[in-house]
Amino acid sequence: MNLSQSDLFQAAPALPEGFQYRLDFLTADEEHELVEQVAALPFKEFEFRGYRGNRRVLSFGWQYDFNLMELRQSEDMPEFLLPLRERGSLRGP
Repeated sequence: MNLSQSDLFQAAPALPEGFQYRLDFLTADEEHELVEQVAALPFKEFEFRGYRGNRRVLSFGWQYDFNLMELRQSEDMPEFLLPLRERGSLRGP
């Protein structure tokens, strides 16, 4: 009989290829400001061929319209997200 206990402090699960976790990527103030700015964005209910999904979505650059079955150009990414995208794309610890 194996009476071993699971490790309470085991290593975090492996991330998908190309992903990395960066501790303190945002300061507490940046996080608070980001939450406020994202909350103000015009999210809309997800629609799929006449049905409404139980989530709200927002697309930047391009969006697929599931009712018309076509790809459409949408609004550009908001300016406040651009520096965050740039910081996230940088390699390093």
